[in-house]
Amino acid sequence: MKQMIVLLALLSLLIAGCTVDTNDNGSADVAVDRDGDTVEVTVDMEDVAVEDVPKVADFCIAGQTYTYDSPEGNVDSKIIGMTTYKGKSFCQAEATSEIDSPIGAIKSETTYYFDNTYKEMWVVTTVSNPAMPEPQTTEIHIQDGKVD
Repeated sequence: MKQMIVLLALLSLLIAGCTVDTNDNGSADVAVDRDGDTVEVTVDMEDVAVEDVPKVADFCIAGQTYTYDSPEGNVDSKIIGMTTYKGKSFCQAEATSEIDSPIGAIKSETTYYFDNTYKEMWVVTTVSNPAMPEPQTTEIHIQDGKVD
């Protein structure tokens, strides 16, 4: 709504050339100066509130622990930070586990990519063991609690 008011104020100012106080704080938020063919628009963005913008610091702090819970159990992962995966911005976390077995150590490396709503997640796991011809990697996409 505030953006619409600012836009309407700008349009009216382009004709007249003056200042407008869009938030009633006693100072001009929008100023338009016209000099012949040149129009200069100044918008004070200091008091503009941006709503619903997720803060990276709120959910993706490098070095902190991210716990992934599922019906099968939970895993603690170290947060790496923000990254781009599959063309989208995600928080990246990594976990490593190793299980001793009669055929040697089974190593599992898992990378989690999740968004700030926790509604979309990619889980990429690589499992390796000396008895395996090569490491095996699986990739799972979870969207709104459902596996694609």
